[in-house]
Amino acid sequence: MKSWQLMLRLMRYRPALYGFGVFVWSIFFMWPLLPGLINRAIFDQLSGAAPAVFGIWTLVALLVTSELSRRLLTQLGTAMDIAVQYNIAGLLRKNMLKRILAQPGAQALYESSSAAINSFRDDVEEILTFSVWLLDVLGHVLFSVIAVGILLNIDLRITLVILIPLLIVVSAFTVANQRIQRFRKASRAATSNVSNFLGELFGSIQTIKVANAESAVVAHFQQLNDQRRQVMVNDRVFTALLNSVYANTISLGTGMILLLAGEAMRNGNFSVGDFSLFVYYFAMVTRLPSLIGLLLTHSKQAGVSFQRMQALLNEDPAAALVEHGPIAPNSPADFGPTSVLPRLQRLAVQDLSYCYPQSQAGVQAINFSIEQGQFVVITGKVGSGKTTLVRALLGLLPASGRLLWNDQPIINPAEQCIPPNCAYTPQVPRLFSGSLHENMSLGLTIAEIQRAQAIKTSMLETDLASMPAGLDTELGTRGVRLSGGQLQRTALARMLVRPSQLMVVDDCSSALDAPTERQLWQGLRQLSSTWLVVSHRRALLQLADWVIVLDAGRIAAQGRLADLLQTSPVMQQLWQIEARSEVV
Repeated sequence: MKSWQLMLRLMRYRPALYGFGVFVWSIFFMWPLLPGLINRAIFDQLSGAAPAVFGIWTLVALLVTSELSRRLLTQLGTAMDIAVQYNIAGLLRKNMLKRILAQPGAQALYESSSAAINSFRDDVEEILTFSVWLLDVLGHVLFSVIAVGILLNIDLRITLVILIPLLIVVSAFTVANQRIQRFRKASRAATSNVSNFLGELFGSIQTIKVANAESAVVAHFQQLNDQRRQVMVNDRVFTALLNSVYANTISLGTGMILLLAGEAMRNGNFSVGDFSLFVYYFAMVTRLPSLIGLLLTHSKQAGVSFQRMQALLNEDPAAALVEHGPIAPNSPADFGPTSVLPRLQRLAVQDLSYCYPQSQAGVQAINFSIEQGQFVVITGKVGSGKTTLVRALLGLLPASGRLLWNDQPIINPAEQCIPPNCAYTPQVPRLFSGSLHENMSLGLTIAEIQRAQAIKTSMLETDLASMPAGLDTELGTRGVRLSGGQLQRTALARMLVRPSQLMVVDDCSSALDAPTERQLWQGLRQLSSTWLVVSHRRALLQLADWVIVLDAGRIAAQGRLADLLQTSPVMQQLWQIEARSEVV
């Protein structure tokens, strides 16, 4: 979908609002036609070139009223601009965020988070700038068409000179088109490089300090800034050069027209009123080529911004960027599951496969089933594909195969395998810079009894009692103030306050000592949910109703633990390795 098609879809998002804005600004820009005619009548009366239709003071009153009306239109047009920009910006940002959240988790962003933030800010602002310029140019076109029609009645030859600057501007833009796009892409890329490095820098301060690499890091940061300054200067200088071409072309045209007008007045073909009308209109008409040139420049820059925003959508079509939907702060969010699935009786995984790009690693031909209420453990050596399996099952990786919920296929696991259908705690859980309560609720309203039960089941009560502010204790960036075990149990509590039918946990108790881990899972095992757990710990394997053993991305064996210890060499080896590690 081309940029102009995307822009058209944005305008049609709130057609009444945008249409009213077009109407208001069109009236605003055509309004100077009236004071121009009033000035002409005043000068013609003063010079005696035309009979008096209105008195001088009446014309002056009309002129003052016209100016006051124009100021009122300015206020109304500004309000329309704010409303239109709010809707366009809100729609673009909501759609980008919605598509990012709906994409497979491991490949949600091909660019860094800092680059994505730049798109949410700078690229959206570029689209808004283009939308404003579009209204301005449309109003000027309407004014210019009417004004040129009036001027043609005054003098055909002089009026045609107005077209010369327009032709020069359009020609200059045609020549500069490719360079505009190249400079803008380079400036945005350089800005992203600086933002990306800052994001990595703030997340790696400890590593930099330990390596004593502050000087090298600062030098590299300076180099990135120098590169950004160079390309930004090139972009700004070229834009200023184009603006100077527009301005100087108009100045040249103004001089030529004034010479011709002076000759016409000397020959008696111009009245003083005609001259004042011509000068008044020409000052605005000659702005049109410059505005058109700037609009064309902004259109190319907006095209670059659309391309950058589309890159965040991954495989989604460009139309998803401008998909219409509610954006009001109090409107219901549409990020939830497409449907709440019926009570889980049986989950079947058939021929599930996923291979990482440019690699043979992944999982292949995975087949197993889980019955309601079962506690199933996936185990295997490091690199056997355990994490890949659960992420593919939940739709966090674009896997092939089928997922059957009560014998009914799940069409889009990424949108359906979320609470209250499925809940997931990853191997390395992420916490946010907020309080313990905020990290558990993530904005949801949670009943106190439900929260208390989650804290008790995840064995956080003792830790909570030692925290200075209780649930309001700030955890720091990514939960830095918590120990590894506290972080894992906080993530489990966050999952427990969203009761789901299938609870998926990826080795999320590895930081706990063996007795605490055993007690934790004995409590979790008593819950009525169905569990799919990744672990190699013997305490969990002994609790399992069913064990799935992975080896090199395939299921090597599955069954009850006692049977596997008799029949599966891979399981026997894992069991012995884990027994030795627990003794140590």
